[in-house]
Amino acid sequence: MRILIPVDGTPECEKPISLAQQLASAMDPEIYLLQVIEVPSGFSPLRSGDDIVRMTDDAVRYLGELTSRFELPEDRTRHVVREALNAATEITTFAEIEDIDLIIMASHSRSWLGRLTQGSVCSEVIRSGVCPVLCVPLPRAQAGHQHRGVLAAQR
Repeated sequence: MRILIPVDGTPECEKPISLAQQLASAMDPEIYLLQVIEVPSGFSPLRSGDDIVRMTDDAVRYLGELTSRFELPEDRTRHVVREALNAATEITTFAEIEDIDLIIMASHSRSWLGRLTQGSVCSEVIRSGVCPVLCVPLPRAQAGHQHRGVLAAQR
């Protein structure tokens, strides 16, 4: 079994790693920690090539720290950093290429306006139908409003 855990560098996105740990002890899966660095299309005065290199280095370091902190099996855990215009598209593309069996990710809650303008990465990944997706809701204090359960989808 192959499990993909997309992370974005926030403490909230780390919540699903504990669930993956439990699955790892029962199933001995390969675990892929994926961080997507979203880069804007065209010219951006906010991000230069040096910024992208720094962000990539930070992401590589962060994924190593997660592996150590959560005591993930180093021989079965892969660290992947990708640059992309859209995180959801990159997650689903990676899952398809690597033949991922399950994606476990945090569901960042947004207000109705945020969903309208930015969408939801978790929702987009579910709609892709590339593999089953387990969206782990964030606690109320982190999410901004209450979730009542875990949203799961299977292709």
